[in-house]
Amino acid sequence: MLAALNASAPDRLRWTASDEDLPELAAARLEVAFDWRDAFGSEAAGAARVWLPASLDGRAPLIVAAGYELAASQAIPWLASGFSVATLLTPEAGAVQPGANPISRGINMDVSFLHAIRLASFVDDAKVFVAGGSAGGYMALMLAAETFPLAGAIADVPVVNLGYNVAFWRDNHPMSSAPTLDGQPTMPYLASLVTLANEAVALYGDDVNDEVFFTHSPVGHTDRVTCPVSACFSTGDNLVPIEQVDEGLARPLTLGITTGMVMSADDLCAPGPGRTRLLEAVDPALVEVSTVPVPPGTERRRMEDPESEGQALVLSLPAGPRRWNVAILDEGGPDEDVPHFRFNIRSDHEAFWHLQLASPTAVDQLDETKLALLLDRWNGREWMAGGPPQLDAPDAERRDVERGLRTFCATSPEHRRRFSELYSALPSDQRTLDPALVSALALAHRGQVR
Repeated sequence: MLAALNASAPDRLRWTASDEDLPELAAARLEVAFDWRDAFGSEAAGAARVWLPASLDGRAPLIVAAGYELAASQAIPWLASGFSVATLLTPEAGAVQPGANPISRGINMDVSFLHAIRLASFVDDAKVFVAGGSAGGYMALMLAAETFPLAGAIADVPVVNLGYNVAFWRDNHPMSSAPTLDGQPTMPYLASLVTLANEAVALYGDDVNDEVFFTHSPVGHTDRVTCPVSACFSTGDNLVPIEQVDEGLARPLTLGITTGMVMSADDLCAPGPGRTRLLEAVDPALVEVSTVPVPPGTERRRMEDPESEGQALVLSLPAGPRRWNVAILDEGGPDEDVPHFRFNIRSDHEAFWHLQLASPTAVDQLDETKLALLLDRWNGREWMAGGPPQLDAPDAERRDVERGLRTFCATSPEHRRRFSELYSALPSDQRTLDPALVSALALAHRGQVR
């Protein structure tokens, strides 16, 4: 398999194998080295890991861990369900500037890896998911805006408005870092995030109200997220506040804050992009919001006991036919220092991904906005205004756009008509795809994706 993978891999990617740390239900562990362009335009080296399921026979669905490295133990449930699992490895300290966190480094590394891994011979390209939590949830939604098509994006407690969150972390730092009688920060979890705030400022500038923060936020690209999404947020989260989701949801909760923490976007940001909430940015016809109560008697999260997370209560999240499935975990107000969740709970998106596995790629994943983004990438035009460069290498961008369109058009005659109608409606100077590719897309069918 390695020889075949390397023979067909892009020049910027190399495969090796290892049986180290091989979890049960995995047939193989593959190590990936790849090249990518950082936020300053410099070439950088990345590393990733892929586990193949023991059940693999040809192609399999793929889950890509967005933002953060996934441990072998976390891969097991996906492997048991027949998924291949891919994760970036955490960069070494100082290897990525201004920082290695997904918020700090920009989307470039994750995008380059996603471009490369989707070409692998074991991947069912019509059944690719991205998933992440916190800053990884932010990355999952940004990847959902960039890539095409996508079976689904799963985001737990994601940052959705970067400007607001940076203002929240930074402006509350004097309070959260103030020492208690024992010399510890008043709110240590919140206090620690000022580092992310400072690194984001180094990347995008000091004005959190500037458009550049909006264009590097999921709320700035909800029209480009055309795949199904399952996202959850906690009412008690004081790291990624419920305020960025909806003012109406947040207002009754934030009015009860007694710690001095400032959470309202109207108090942290000037009128404009920083005050944009997720449910304001998404077409109401495309979103279903549900409240998931935490059962009485659920234990509080004990961060001093790492093993307690393995005993977390699993909350199954609902999944419906609308594009955005947003679950609000009701944990009470955010008036104390907790790491996202107050109670020892864990979200379960199984109903969502089962639904998407059983469903073909929706025809409306390709619309005028998504096609315009794909053509921007094909032509080497940055699709996020302002800030550092985000595009992959030109050949990688074109190869990925072609891959996505071939996968989409291979789904059904209706998908091929959708592409043809949208593309032919463009002015002639915007129809810049290779004519041979356009002709091939009109004839594409399942089994001839690449």
